[in-house]
Amino acid sequence: MARLISRFRTTILATALIVAYAAGILAYLLTFLGPISQAEQQTLDWRFLFRGPQGEKSREIVLVTVGEEANLPYWAPLPRTHLARVLRSLHLGGAKLIGVDFLLGKHSFDASADTLLRNTIRDAGNVVLVSYLDRGEDDKLRENLPLPFFLEPALDYGYATFFTDTGIESVREGTAAIGIQGKHALSLAGSLYANRQGLDTDKIRELEFAKRTTGLPGSEDNYRRLINYTGPPYQFYRRLDHEMPGGISAFHSQQVANFPPPLAQRFFKDKIVLVGSGLSDAPDRHRTPFFSQTYDYEKTFGVEIHAHFLQTLTSLRQLEWSGFFLTSLLVLLPAFGVGLAAIKWPPYIALPVALATILILWLLGFYFFESYTLVVPIILPTLSTTFASLLGLAYLASTEGKQKDEVRDRFGPMLGPEQLKEVLHYPETWNTEGTEQVVSVLWARMNIPDSERAALSAREKVAFFQDYWNDMSEVIFKHQGAIFRYEEDAVGAVFGAPIPLPHKNHTGQTVLAAVDLAESWIAFRKGRKAETWTLSIGVDMGRAQIGELGTGDRHTYRILGRPADRSKELASCDGDQILATQELIDQVGELVSSTSCSDKGGGIHQIKGRIQAPEIGAADQPANPFWKYVAFERDPKDPVSETLLAGLSIFSDFQRRDLHKIRPALYHRTYKAGERVFSQGEVGSAMYIIQSGQVDILQESDDGESSELQQRLSAGDFFGELAVLSDLHRPASAVAYKPVELLVLFQADLYDLMEREPELGVRLIRRLSRIMGERLIHTYDELMKTRKDSTEST
Repeated sequence: MARLISRFRTTILATALIVAYAAGILAYLLTFLGPISQAEQQTLDWRFLFRGPQGEKSREIVLVTVGEEANLPYWAPLPRTHLARVLRSLHLGGAKLIGVDFLLGKHSFDASADTLLRNTIRDAGNVVLVSYLDRGEDDKLRENLPLPFFLEPALDYGYATFFTDTGIESVREGTAAIGIQGKHALSLAGSLYANRQGLDTDKIRELEFAKRTTGLPGSEDNYRRLINYTGPPYQFYRRLDHEMPGGISAFHSQQVANFPPPLAQRFFKDKIVLVGSGLSDAPDRHRTPFFSQTYDYEKTFGVEIHAHFLQTLTSLRQLEWSGFFLTSLLVLLPAFGVGLAAIKWPPYIALPVALATILILWLLGFYFFESYTLVVPIILPTLSTTFASLLGLAYLASTEGKQKDEVRDRFGPMLGPEQLKEVLHYPETWNTEGTEQVVSVLWARMNIPDSERAALSAREKVAFFQDYWNDMSEVIFKHQGAIFRYEEDAVGAVFGAPIPLPHKNHTGQTVLAAVDLAESWIAFRKGRKAETWTLSIGVDMGRAQIGELGTGDRHTYRILGRPADRSKELASCDGDQILATQELIDQVGELVSSTSCSDKGGGIHQIKGRIQAPEIGAADQPANPFWKYVAFERDPKDPVSETLLAGLSIFSDFQRRDLHKIRPALYHRTYKAGERVFSQGEVGSAMYIIQSGQVDILQESDDGESSELQQRLSAGDFFGELAVLSDLHRPASAVAYKPVELLVLFQADLYDLMEREPELGVRLIRRLSRIMGERLIHTYDELMKTRKDSTEST
């Protein structure tokens, strides 16, 4: 057991750490599954929605869309004349850079319009065209450039392809560059950013992709960046009749085409302008985190996503995923705490702790996003915390059974069922390494004459001792004692260990157990016609050493020290008696009566019995059927149940509905051990039915100095019934021998019942009178028999 406790204490933290690592690895592996990865991305959308639109519209980036409002004669391809007019207006307005999100991959049927657009691009000198990416026959990624006719006069170009999530076309991150055939390829936003920063894009494209350029954001992560969307699609803004934060300033193309240069300069001077499609049936509309019911499920045009991504690249506060250290901390620390809780605490506590931890993780995820633009994983630590809880519970289930089996093997023979349950529930009581504490010890020893012992066969002797120790053990267990030693004719019990009890409690339980053992012994030997056999009991209290002794796996629980030695010495005295030390008597003087034993040395007392109760052995009287006539079982959950009443002979002839009317007339009373129910000579007013406990009926002397026990009544007995029929004086006293619960029927309540239910009341009186008559007849017969026996003996 000592090794068990040591192992339990030293390995719980290590086990919780292993559980945390295992849960973290398992959760990490699951993130490679599509649904789990998608769930993590979905939490990002929820964080955007929780944060909502924020900040002012960009002062550097402007959006121009070509939509239905332009009222163009055709849309495919876009009239090059209209596009040229828009670019010319932006150029005259002083735009710093112009990104065109229309693929100019071939000539249109209007050659003059193509020439006009080419000349406009050349005159502007700051136009960045788009390319697109696809895979060739060799399944390798390739970039399809604009028609050289338009590309030669352009400043630069960049791909407009988004790498969207499978199936839902949701864009949450962008790339400033990508590797194609081992070289760099710039995106539209990446090209605009590079030109804004004065970088040589030709040199970047010539650079091996393995050699990253630090001039572009995200070079440490393949140039990837989460797009920090500041608001929903601009179409949603246009339907509002009030201002709302966030978003990108947007203009219709027909407005821009018609702006006079001064007005164009007011809106576009030194701005980066992105021009793209705003048609409702455009193929490049994508979902973003703001695609929700709150924002009318509006998809965002590709050109606007480029604008948001460019704004993200140029922003001082980047939206970034948490680093390895913080992610590991968020995965392992909660998993460790939850795993520890699952191993150390019962499931009804550990599971709420796990749920609370998961809730905190989610709150932290939303808090970091809103306050620090930091994206911490939520699904990953949620999975690791969940797995840690499950693994911890699984570990506990697999090991706790073995631990508890070992505890049952060690403590099972010592304790009663209820005590063993309590020990199993509190592992801290398993400690048997060796402790020192104040306990009370009881030794009981049978004294059997040698001649009678020799007359018993081996089988009779074993059966006798087995029956005796079964009965005595129940008494010890009832008083929360633990048996640490069985011998042929003796037993040792400790109170206050292994389940700790306050001094007052374990000393009281010890002496009450000793009294009950003595009473049980008298009944036990009487049934076996062993009147010459005696039981001596010794009790003491004090500081003792408690632990296991033995070798290998063979250990026994032992109590060492003065209380064990002294109580065993006291139990070695002959005769039926309970001997106790002065220290113990000082603690229990209000529970038991005792006398000093001067012949056994100073400080030794003999316990006579409970306070205000007859001495031990006084109840060894012939059974008197006047008192004991009925027994029944009752439902402990219903102290005044109709089932209980139906079990009494006085109510045996009554129907269920009659008992339902009688039950309100009964009162429930409790009395402590030694407390009087009524006294001899007083006028009676009620009868009593015992629910639990015991009551002594005492015949007291006229001076009240002495009393004789007539009968000890138990659950199911009733007494004092004469009082409900007449106002006679009580012929005897009734005193609670143990804590007792009584049902009381007062005379006045019986009369009220007769007034309310005359027929029922008469039947009850008749039944009560009949029982009393039967008792008187039986008593008369017993009296005549006693007189005849006395005459014959004379």
